[in-house]
Order: sequence, then C-alpha cells, then structure tokens
Amino acid sequence: MGYLYETDGRVAEAYGVGLPADYSGLLPAQMSCIDVPESEYVVFEYPPFDYETECEQAYRSLELAEKHFDISKTAYCPEQQNNRVSYLYFIPDKYLKTLRPIARQSI
Repeated sequence: MGYLYETDGRVAEAYGVGLPADYSGLLPAQMSCIDVPESEYVVFEYPPFDYETECEQAYRSLELAEKHFDISKTAYCPEQQNNRVSYLYFIPDKYLKTLRPIARQSI
C-alpha cells in the first residue's frame, strides 16, 4: 500500500505490485499501469511487534518518528510529485515500515 504523488499535486492511495518494465499482459479493469521513476527514500521502521497487543503503539511510534524528523537538517527535501510513490510495509513479525521519496536539494 502507498500513496502516489501525481504531477498535478494530487495524492492517490495506491495498491499494487511491481511488474517487469516490458510487461504487456492483461490488467484488471480497475487497475492502471504506470512507470514509477527511480528515487531515493527516507525510511522509517518499527521492529517486529505483536499485532494483537502492539499494533496501535507501532503506528503511533512510526508517526511520531516521521513527525519529528527534520529533513531540513539534511541535504534532501521531500519529493512529492511527478509519479513518486510512498510505500507502507505492514509485516508485524518483521516490521512496520514507511518509505518516503526524497530528492537531493540543489545548492
């Protein structure tokens, strides 16, 4: 699951799977196929957790880490346009992880 940052500034919720660049097979009617440009990402990760008892805490911790991360202290800025995608990986026995697209700032 993730978010697609469209070129017009809109954000769409996205679910999908990676396909080979030369894929030419059928797609379900409600799905579309886009090329996602290569990007660098900032990654926020929460360690393995018990889904039944720690899920809410895991989400809160990840949200707080993102909220308090000051990207202005790095050489990067958020890249939320031009078909960039943010990703959410939810695998409780391994991690809860978000990846946010970033771009190196021009000097």
